[in-house]
Amino acid sequence: MEMDTLVISLGGSIIVPGEIDKVFLKKFREIILRLEQTRFMIICGGGKICRNYQNAAKEIAEVSKEDLDWIGISATWLNAELVRSIFGEEAHEKVIHDPHDQIDSSKRVIIGAGFEPGSSTDLRAVQLAKRFGAVRVINMSNIDYVYSA
Repeated sequence: MEMDTLVISLGGSIIVPGEIDKVFLKKFREIILRLEQTRFMIICGGGKICRNYQNAAKEIAEVSKEDLDWIGISATWLNAELVRSIFGEEAHEKVIHDPHDQIDSSKRVIIGAGFEPGSSTDLRAVQLAKRFGAVRVINMSNIDYVYSA
């Protein structure tokens, strides 16, 4: 039986609202693992780590928008590695950075992150949902809007 795919855009500020939210991550992991008939693609945002680093760069020097985007992308990679690691053997062994790459995995949990300047992880989540025929996209966030770029 083929599993339904559900894509979650997991906001970085939920993962790390100030400090790493271990209570949330533990509950999130338990819920995902309990839903055994669903395949999950979880795309992690940069959140507060991203904003802290971007703000520091802007306070020190005039930084290009592209450089600020790369700082943000790097923050998504860090958050995604944390989330991937908590799923252990249940997760695909590598974080997906390029949504166009062939994703050949039998694992139920696949973790993704930012990819290129001028784009957001919210957009990447929707693109992956469309590509893999996801039944639903869930945007888990503590903000009231979706980043378009």
